[in-house]
Amino acid sequence: MSKKLILLLALALTMSACGKVDDKPAAAPSEETAAETETTASAEEEPPAADYTSLNAAAKAAYNTAAELLADYETMGLDPEAEAQAQFAAAMSPEGISPSQEVSAEGDQALSAAVQDMGSYTVFLGYADIGSTRGIFVQTKDEYGNIGQYPDAVTPDNSPNVRWTEFSPADSTTFDDLDIITLNAAAKTAYNQLAELLTDNEVKGIPFEQSFAEGYPGRIAEDGLPVSLDSSCENQWETIVNDLIAGQFDGDMTVYAAQEEINGYTAFFVQVRDNSSGSIGQYPSPADEDSHIIWQTYTPAE
Repeated sequence: MSKKLILLLALALTMSACGKVDDKPAAAPSEETAAETETTASAEEEPPAADYTSLNAAAKAAYNTAAELLADYETMGLDPEAEAQAQFAAAMSPEGISPSQEVSAEGDQALSAAVQDMGSYTVFLGYADIGSTRGIFVQTKDEYGNIGQYPDAVTPDNSPNVRWTEFSPADSTTFDDLDIITLNAAAKTAYNQLAELLTDNEVKGIPFEQSFAEGYPGRIAEDGLPVSLDSSCENQWETIVNDLIAGQFDGDMTVYAAQEEINGYTAFFVQVRDNSSGSIGQYPSPADEDSHIIWQTYTPAE
């Protein structure tokens, strides 16, 4: 056999052997590897369940911050809604304030600070007709598009109907009965706010007693102020106290304030009543479970 023929035969055998190696099918993935791949794909496809409790809590925190600033603007004689357009410009834009967004306006900065430790949420502030009153509402949104709101918190049941930047009223609002500690806290909150307003009046030359006189434009209603986020208040003081209590406490409450002689001094007191249970909180002289508080009558501590 010639050397050329031997060389060709050897080359052919080598190519055949290589072809067998190349044609060998790849090894099938192990069951463990396949399971890991499936788990990873499933995790990417299914976002975590919406945490509406946290979303709504963040919306409420931002709402309270905004309401406080707007009350300050109104006290300064400014138009709150007009001022909101400037101070909450980013929050009132359709995009809202994103978690990493840098903002410069006072209101926008305050809203960002209010929610920064509560989650990675985008915040929107808007105006809407809430009940019979035009007022603000706040929405928060997480990275998956889930939305929280205040007032009228979002629930899993009504969440499909909630739209970003559009106020979504709750079908109905029910409250649990409030305990004495909460009612006392609400009374103290209203008392402190009224004390500040009364001090402002005295600086303006308006005597303490006049602020509680019948017909005075800042006086709390004689029969009490029903607290509601959609309440229609008679005057500026009522609006400030109503918005403060409604923003910080959830419940069906009425606030009452009146002048009173306390420990020999001309002073005033505040009571807050839970309209569902009839329980009453008071400040000063907070009530306890054994107190026999009479509505609209100051009850000194025993």
